[in-house]
Amino acid sequence: MIGGPGAGRAEGSARARALPLLALLPALCAVPGHGQLSVGVAPHRVEKIVRAGTSVTDVITLHNDSALPVEVAVEVVDFDVTEEGQIIERAAGILPATIAPFLEIRPMTARIAPGQRSHFRYTVETPGDFSQLRGLILFASEPQVPPATGPRVLIAPTLGVPFYVENRSSEAGRLEVESVAWRRAATGGLLELELELANLGDRNARPSGFLEVRSPESAFFEVFPFNPGSEAVLPGHPRRWKMTFGPVPKEPLSLHLRFSTSMRRSHSSRHELAASGG
Repeated sequence: MIGGPGAGRAEGSARARALPLLALLPALCAVPGHGQLSVGVAPHRVEKIVRAGTSVTDVITLHNDSALPVEVAVEVVDFDVTEEGQIIERAAGILPATIAPFLEIRPMTARIAPGQRSHFRYTVETPGDFSQLRGLILFASEPQVPPATGPRVLIAPTLGVPFYVENRSSEAGRLEVESVAWRRAATGGLLELELELANLGDRNARPSGFLEVRSPESAFFEVFPFNPGSEAVLPGHPRRWKMTFGPVPKEPLSLHLRFSTSMRRSHSSRHELAASGG
């Protein structure tokens, strides 16, 4: 049901462009002679939980806060996520969890005047049996500048909105923690966490929690949020998560890490970190 650029690509032409998971913020770029192009999207992700065989509809809004009109083209692609958390684009309809055959978006193109916004309505007709459907909705925005003589370079930013529809009857996300490793960063007084885990459930897992850091006799005490960006671990996917916390003092530290692994369970671990040299 998808129209527009990229629909119906063959598997051999699938792209493998890596994008950071947080490539969803408003796009800012300079347009020579015309100031800054500022385009934003809301929401930054779509995540719906529904019953199989039902439909869901809503809107994604693109706003143009710059002084130029923009031409917007919509494309839907499949995506997967590497163990390191990078989004890998694939052609629509390639992956088992593709949302492409069930998703309709209107309009697929739009012209947005300066200071205005445009609503893109989507409808998903879910199949009778599924756990998760997902895709990446790409909004390419091309600034419309007056004709000019001579060569020029225009940047057309693309915003990506991860789109998930999950079956209410499927097992919720359930994380299994395989290893937790701590060390001090070489510079900056930061702590580095390397966490290996996997989602054994059938829906996304978005763990939340905290890191508690104490020094001897509690001369230093600080609580840092865990996964403040609410990143997801996809169903059936392993994740090698690297995070930094701090700054913290050089003296010996007691660490207490706690985060949710499912709706009812959590991981809790403690670690004693020696003082840093220098």
